[in-house]
Amino acid sequence: MMTKPIEVRWYYHGPDNRIYGPFAPKDMMMWTQSGYFSDSLLIRTEYEECFHTLGEWTRVCGGKVPFLLPVISMNNLVGQMVPRLNPVMMGMLPRGLPSTFPPPLRGR
Repeated sequence: MMTKPIEVRWYYHGPDNRIYGPFAPKDMMMWTQSGYFSDSLLIRTEYEECFHTLGEWTRVCGGKVPFLLPVISMNNLVGQMVPRLNPVMMGMLPRGLPSTFPPPLRGR
């Protein structure tokens, strides 16, 4: 039996210094495709506190805008990638991630 993926809601930090959201992924995608959002727009999912630019998200998502992809948070996404990254690719990760990334597993 297939389960429906979780629809992650998104927030963005507007030019007026206010935080807007939560918004559905399809709305964020529509606004991006319409040219309302630039790569410098700060965004985050409902599952994280830290904002990253749309450009950083797109780079980590392999050149794809993140809104319709199965992502939970930047930390979660990068944590899935780290074992596969070479040193050059590690330099492409967004700043602000914990220094011990990925964080150690607890309870093991």
